[in-house]
Order: sequence, then C-alpha cells, then structure tokens
Amino acid sequence: MADDVRRHRLDGGVYGYQRTAGPGVTTGSGFRVPQTRGVRLHHVATVHLDGLGAIRHAVDDVGTQADPTDQGTPQYVVDLPAA
Repeated sequence: MADDVRRHRLDGGVYGYQRTAGPGVTTGSGFRVPQTRGVRLHHVATVHLDGLGAIRHAVDDVGTQADPTDQGTPQYVVDLPAA
C-alpha cells in the first residue's frame, strides 16, 4: 500500500509464498501499510505453501514468520492497529 494512503480497510487478506527455486526468497512482510489512523486491517494472514524462503511478518513488523517449519499453517494478524 502506498505511503500516502490515508483511509483503507482490508478484511481477510492473504499472501501466499509458493516458489521452489533455490536459494529461496525471504521477505520482510506480506503486507506493507502506512501507519495512519484511517488504515485498518482485520484477519490478514501469510502462509508458506511450499518450497524455500520465508515471510518474516504478516504486516510490516507485526505477526510471526511463515516458513517451511509451519508449511500450510496461516500466520494471522487479527487486527491492525490492535483493537
């Protein structure tokens, strides 16, 4: 999401990593959002589907890592900002 977005609501978004090419890609987050009052996320998740690499956080620096150790298990952020 662009830094200049001032109002947005996302319910139930998901980002899935599924590439198997080595050495794998690790990304900081599945979603990047501006930290502003009008931007709200509800029940978003990242999930590692297969292969190498990882997604360190679901949103910005929030949420647990999705990687081969928890393949197929969504890593959720229930509300951002926290309710």
